[in-house]
Amino acid sequence: MRILSGLLLAVALPIGAAHAAEPPVLRVSTQMKDYIETFALSGALNDAPYRVEWSLLGTATDETASLLANTTDLALAEGTVSVTLQQGGSQKSWADGQAPVTIIAAYVPRDSVHYKSMVTLVRADGPIHTPSDLKGHSITFKKGGNMNTQALLSVKKGGLTPQDVTFVELNPAEGLVAFRSGQVDALTNGPALVQNLVDSGKARVLLTNTDVDFPAGLATVVRTADLKDASREATIRDFFHRVRRWNDWKASHEAEVEKVLIQTNHLKPETAAYLARADINDPVQVDSAFLATEQRIADALFEAAGIPRRVDVSLQYDTRLNADIAAGQ
Repeated sequence: MRILSGLLLAVALPIGAAHAAEPPVLRVSTQMKDYIETFALSGALNDAPYRVEWSLLGTATDETASLLANTTDLALAEGTVSVTLQQGGSQKSWADGQAPVTIIAAYVPRDSVHYKSMVTLVRADGPIHTPSDLKGHSITFKKGGNMNTQALLSVKKGGLTPQDVTFVELNPAEGLVAFRSGQVDALTNGPALVQNLVDSGKARVLLTNTDVDFPAGLATVVRTADLKDASREATIRDFFHRVRRWNDWKASHEAEVEKVLIQTNHLKPETAAYLARADINDPVQVDSAFLATEQRIADALFEAAGIPRRVDVSLQYDTRLNADIAAGQ
């Protein structure tokens, strides 16, 4: 009987151990399919103590809604300003710990001098030569993020108000079609996706994000409540380091990233080559200088009627990763 009991115990232990070893799941959303593909190629998640489930969503608004509906746990790369827009449009104050979501890490392009994040484009043979010429014309953008903000700040740069132009909210692909066909007079987009129009002489850049003093940074966003859970916080911190590893891999594997962009996003080779270099990002410390810049953008959005009320951007950031960022630099 003792032998039999010992055998039964030996059989039972591996079964229980296998069940206990089932890794937790981190549900991550992104708006870019190539991010999912290149993350896999980079191997940045190979030894993760959790399993990542990816969701491909259309907009930053969709990503935040998914976080709040508890269908995802982390948005990989919303625009930092996307959360500002959401705070500005919220019916509830985010003060006193009431922020529903929090930016746990903010990123800026590694080479922002040679590769811009956003551009405002007009037709080369059109009547718009200066920002003030946007008056009476239409401009299209993707709602809720960096493109939205680039459009608003472009109008403000011209000394205009939203009432002076016609805003047309379209996704980037639809916006390009509308611009090419002459249905709209200007558009905002990432420069890589409109470079062929500029190179062909059909369009020209009216303003870059630098021209309107807009960093156009990206953000990793989580539910605020999850940061109060030690286990979940540890997972989020670990994923942050893997995002950094992924960006470093992209910087040293540009040819592989280009291939993914061509095959997955159906981009032309020259567009893929530009984007492979432009979309390499580094985390920045959320310090007083950073917050001052983000607050300036938030105030400009309010003045441009992009948000209905002034916001305090410090309410949407968490600084616990600053030491990790400093150590990595």
